[in-house]
Amino acid sequence: MKATKLLSTLFMSVVLALSSHHALATPTYEASDIVDAPGQADRMKLSYSTRDAFQAGGGFTLFYDHAQFADLLVTSSSADWFDTTTQPDAFAGLDGIINFLALIDMTGVTNSFEVEFTYLGSALPGSQHFEFFNANFDITGAGQTAPLVAQIPEPPAALLLVLGALLLAGQRQRLRRRAL
Repeated sequence: MKATKLLSTLFMSVVLALSSHHALATPTYEASDIVDAPGQADRMKLSYSTRDAFQAGGGFTLFYDHAQFADLLVTSSSADWFDTTTQPDAFAGLDGIINFLALIDMTGVTNSFEVEFTYLGSALPGSQHFEFFNANFDITGAGQTAPLVAQIPEPPAALLLVLGALLLAGQRQRLRRRAL
């Protein structure tokens, strides 16, 4: 009986911890080539999607390697966002930056953005560094964008812990029944 009570307490603690935890969603992207006129630089497009809770004045920043990107241009964005672009500078060694600032509070909304650019690399562009920030401009999360096709959900560690504890409790109960 003690083991069952202990497991139920552990389970409820984990459920409460998971429900109060807010994990930031990693922005995903899909790269596509834009048909170029003969003799012109290679233009490409990154289509981004992110689903997270943003408060008005908060948002996120995308960083573009100065050795691979030039001529950044946001071509598609929701009216609920304000974006600013700082171009990469290969001569000064400064990466390009695009800031997206939420103009209204948003929860559970999928946001889509498109960025066109001149690509200086040889293969398709890879992930970009990003940072989430709140209305006070405090960084609340960071990481690398993920390709749209490579997103495979992973179970949270706490869920695996609870599942393992439940399996262990079930195994112990089976062993006790056999002993009787």
